[in-house]
Amino acid sequence: MQLARQFLRNPLLVALSLVACLPVECSYADSTHGMSQEYEVCRAQTNGVTAEMRRCANEELQRQEDRLKRALLMISSSARISVGRKHELESEQKEWEASRNKGCMAKAQRKADGGSNAPLIAVDCAISKTAERADQLEAIARE
Repeated sequence: MQLARQFLRNPLLVALSLVACLPVECSYADSTHGMSQEYEVCRAQTNGVTAEMRRCANEELQRQEDRLKRALLMISSSARISVGRKHELESEQKEWEASRNKGCMAKAQRKADGGSNAPLIAVDCAISKTAERADQLEAIARE
């Protein structure tokens, strides 16, 4: 969500993102692995309307961030995971988040090449990376 907020603070990017684009051009998620069924349904119903695509993407990013938070909570409350490993994962998580945000912003700028799709590209990238990270943390929590 932080990544989406960074774009929302930039009036130029917000204005540009409201320009309609073709559905094919606006679907930049790296994969659909771990993404909710709600997101797939929502995306299919946008008819290429950028505002609707952004709404779907922001809702899915929140769902994936919630998954990630639940996985971190399961890890922190697990008696099977050592205190040292928990601290390691906590530190790793902070680094991961910074890397995700920086990487997705760079990807958006590179792929959009100054175009109006940058916010959608950034959020879709964040969704994909967050879903992947949530999968990893959920697996650790189940160990």
